[in-house]
Amino acid sequence: SDLYFYQINSSDGLSNNVINDITQDSLGFLWIATYDGLNRYDGMQFLKFRKNIADEKTGVSNNYIQELQLLDNNRLLIATDAGLNIYDLTTETFKVLTTTEGLLNNSVSALTLNEQQQPIIGTYRGGIQYLSSLAFETIGLSKDGEALSSNEISSIAAQGDSILWVGTYDKGLNKITREQGIYTSEVVDIPQLKNATVYQVYIDRAQNLWGATNRGLVVITPTGNYKFLSKENTSTSGLSDSDILSIVDDQQGNLFVGTRYGGLNILNKRSLLTENIPLDIQWYQPTSDGASVFDRSVTSLFIDKDQGLWIGTPTGLNYTNLKGEFAKTISENGSYPYAISDDRVSAIAVKSNTQVWVGTDGEGLDLYDLNTGKLKTFSSSSTSANPLSGNSILALLPDGDEHIWVGTYQKGLNYLNHKTGESTYFLQGSQQDGNDVRTLFRSKNGTLWVGTNRGGLFKYDDSLEDFIYVSDLEKLDIRDIEEHDGYLWLATFGSGLIRYNPSDGSAIYYNSDNIKNLNTNIFFTLEIVDDSTILLGTRYNGLKIFDPKNETVKSYSENDGLSNNTINSLLLQQDQFVWIGTYTGIDRFDLKNNVFKNFTALRNVQNEGVGPIASTTDGKVFVGGLKGLQVIDVSELERLEGDQNIVFKQLNVLNKVITPEENSVLQKAITYQDALEFDYFQNAFSIHFTALKYPLGNTLSYSYKLENYNDFWIDTQEGIANFTGVPPGDYILKVKTESSSGKEILKTLAITVHPPFWKTPLAYVIYILALVLIIYLISRYFSERLKLKNRLILEQQQRQLEHELNEERLRFFTAFSHELKTPLTLILAPLDNLITDANNRSLKKQLNIINRNAKKLSAAINKLLEFRKSEEGLSRLNLSDHNLSANLKKWVKNYAPLAIDKNITIRTFIEESEQRYLFDIEKLKVIINNLLSNAIKYCDDDGSIEVHLYINKYTLDIAVSDNGAGIAPQELEEIFSWYYR
Repeated sequence: SDLYFYQINSSDGLSNNVINDITQDSLGFLWIATYDGLNRYDGMQFLKFRKNIADEKTGVSNNYIQELQLLDNNRLLIATDAGLNIYDLTTETFKVLTTTEGLLNNSVSALTLNEQQQPIIGTYRGGIQYLSSLAFETIGLSKDGEALSSNEISSIAAQGDSILWVGTYDKGLNKITREQGIYTSEVVDIPQLKNATVYQVYIDRAQNLWGATNRGLVVITPTGNYKFLSKENTSTSGLSDSDILSIVDDQQGNLFVGTRYGGLNILNKRSLLTENIPLDIQWYQPTSDGASVFDRSVTSLFIDKDQGLWIGTPTGLNYTNLKGEFAKTISENGSYPYAISDDRVSAIAVKSNTQVWVGTDGEGLDLYDLNTGKLKTFSSSSTSANPLSGNSILALLPDGDEHIWVGTYQKGLNYLNHKTGESTYFLQGSQQDGNDVRTLFRSKNGTLWVGTNRGGLFKYDDSLEDFIYVSDLEKLDIRDIEEHDGYLWLATFGSGLIRYNPSDGSAIYYNSDNIKNLNTNIFFTLEIVDDSTILLGTRYNGLKIFDPKNETVKSYSENDGLSNNTINSLLLQQDQFVWIGTYTGIDRFDLKNNVFKNFTALRNVQNEGVGPIASTTDGKVFVGGLKGLQVIDVSELERLEGDQNIVFKQLNVLNKVITPEENSVLQKAITYQDALEFDYFQNAFSIHFTALKYPLGNTLSYSYKLENYNDFWIDTQEGIANFTGVPPGDYILKVKTESSSGKEILKTLAITVHPPFWKTPLAYVIYILALVLIIYLISRYFSERLKLKNRLILEQQQRQLEHELNEERLRFFTAFSHELKTPLTLILAPLDNLITDANNRSLKKQLNIINRNAKKLSAAINKLLEFRKSEEGLSRLNLSDHNLSANLKKWVKNYAPLAIDKNITIRTFIEESEQRYLFDIEKLKVIINNLLSNAIKYCDDDGSIEVHLYINKYTLDIAVSDNGAGIAPQELEEIFSWYYR
């Protein structure tokens, strides 16, 4: 009766609403077989697998999935109409086995595992086979051999290592026994099973065999006894339908039975198997309010690791938590007797730990018993003489065991005796007279105070037996009243917070005009924690914590974790936690840690127009709103929610989904990896994750950070961590969320981004070695250059010394030549006179010889002086017209005596020409003399010298050659070097 059901269908992402089978893998993902594909569900999203013609490894071979079976935690066997599919969860690839590989028939209709975890496959019109290392072994039973009643296999169950129960579509149930490797078969002889369709055979924890058939439910005990259940008119005598499609049992001894037309049945197995115990069956026939299944046909059943019951139907998945719900909802349309008069709950008051007063907005007052679900209703239309004055209840205050004060909307105040149903009426005038009662409060001295809307504050006068108006205050709109140290604190709509002293009638007003950061004058509720802490619930301005001593205000809003900035109710619990009802949900504030816990994300919790909140002494919290009354047992929260773990489910790199393969970031599915390694160019990636919260985890909020990359947490509800431009390095991805009970759930993943080769340690070693080599080469280069430079400097110095020596020589010879030229000139002048005056032939001959040689000496001295001028850059060409041929012959003739002395023959090849040319005859004569003198000097004795003159169109070429040793090739470049030998 405490079960609450949820529905998930194609609108939530399911590939098809017709469910054939459900299972769960070792990580916690749910796998759903449908008429149109295979689905993996994580509480947030469905990952769909259909036939992929382009790549068989990434899709099923046929979209019609009949049955699922988990194998060795890492593989999923998938029964299809196109063979047996094996999905490897670690590599995320499919392998298909068909008749080509030895399958008896491609239409696989049943799967199970024996005690050795060996797959057993049943095929439609094919028979039964074992699967071992991807090879099939047929057990040798067939209809033709009169072993099986039919080859149309519908279901298989293995019991121990020697018994197989085989259900068929048309011929009932078979039992196969294996002894010493020999299989024998017999048809189970139960009259109700003859020619029946056996949809499922199931071995429970006590080794009872249960059969779901089209005629009812059968159970065969280990002793061989059987019982049969079919449709009856009442749950105390049988099932809601005889056409049974699915069965599963839980740890508490219950068997869940899915029918074709009667919804879900829950059978207490002991009540059927034990004699003299009344049959205990609960029927859950279809409704749309969550009190039962949503469809009459239950095609498959599965209980997950956290005791969640998954129900496959033709209209999608249904889910219910077998451990119960954290929040139990009591609504107007709830299944009898668990219902109240109206879903709009506007006031709550606790009578005891088992009874609660529920005021509704329009349907009067209910007294609800939590244990029995019984309801006692009071309204203005009750048959009592003095019923309630109005049905819109705004405030409640119990008074003893029999009475309760009931404040109404513009119908005054009622003092109700719930045993007699009679009411005494107060404040029955106009609104100014207090007929719109918003809050009721009894002070420590026993005085009853009433806060009204625009009628002000009233208190009960025992002597008058009536309420009197407190004229010390205005006609206020008072929404809540609390007491502390003899003062009344009033939360008002529009007049701020008021501290009223009943003893002297004084009042202090705290509002946005005189209190900094108060920001508003509209307060719906208040709670006093101590002398310096008053909690204020505002409209649109969140939670205010007011310190009246220091007149300071702390503010909390949606940015701090509050579900909404409008607060309708506050409830202090255990002096540490404050329950907060807002426009959009329920929060709990931890006063010590200043942390909000939002309960709106929990299953079946009010998330719209939350109004009054109350609690019992045993910790139960009652919440009213627009969706009925909710009873929240916080102590049960951690037990009910089960173990939650965050799993990484998908990796995208550069906006591309990465699948496991060789030379990939993923060697296996990311869910099975503890670390990821990326190349440097893969530094933009996103990682998808989920906490596997069922049935719906899309209300969870996550935070993540990449340590060593960013030091702050990033919030997300999408379950995706995005990163771009991550530099090379080692990181730790941390993802966290918070369980329903406030427990932190953390998941980590090591991530390494490798640097490019040029940034690796090896590269840096190479760089260092290269740098050392470069430094060595550079240092050697500069060392050699320095040596060369020093040598050049030394050579230059030597050349300079040589040059200076030569200059000194030239200066000496020049000076000496000048010294010789003057006396020689003085000799030549009188010598010409002597030759002219001499009459003696012999003397004249001697004088001519002296004159000729003196002139030669003078010419030599002039040449020496001319050379010095050329060295100093002072020599100039003295150009004049001359006959080159004639002069050249004359110059050659002058060397005839020297040639005769060495027996050298001089041959001339000089073209005769009268052409005159412009040249410096003295300088040319020097050149020819140098050439001829060198030729005679280095020519071998008895050798020959040739002198050529070539007259060309634009040039004159003079060539002097001899047959001497010549100049070595390596010394040719020195022919113009001074004094080189």
